[in-house]
Amino acid sequence: MSSTTSTATGYPSTGSSCSNHPRAQRTTRSPTRPQPCALAILDDLAEDTTPQLCHGDTSPWNILALGHDTWVLIDPRGVSGEVAYDVAVLALKLARGRSAAFITAPLAGAVGVDPERVHAWALIADAARV
Repeated sequence: MSSTTSTATGYPSTGSSCSNHPRAQRTTRSPTRPQPCALAILDDLAEDTTPQLCHGDTSPWNILALGHDTWVLIDPRGVSGEVAYDVAVLALKLARGRSAAFITAPLAGAVGVDPERVHAWALIADAARV
């Protein structure tokens, strides 16, 4: 499956929004936000995923607490992709310009997704400046 293919009818894919973003295709690297082979990583992720309906706009401002242990996402864009992408975007936004590596594993564990995939998606989202 290519990174731009969506199997959820009517929803854009998270991969296409990242790979088509002009910043993901730059050849120069920013000293504060490296862009290591983002398109190759994106292709690898796309080969080994089963797209599902995802939020598409995760951020601290789109999370509501319902009681002590229940959290819900609101205001979705609705995209076809993988939950690890949503978690990666949240990690980047919580990191506030620093490396998201310190938070990807705890967030992945809380959500129940593979921390390595969250880290890989964080590299993609960072390269695209999501």
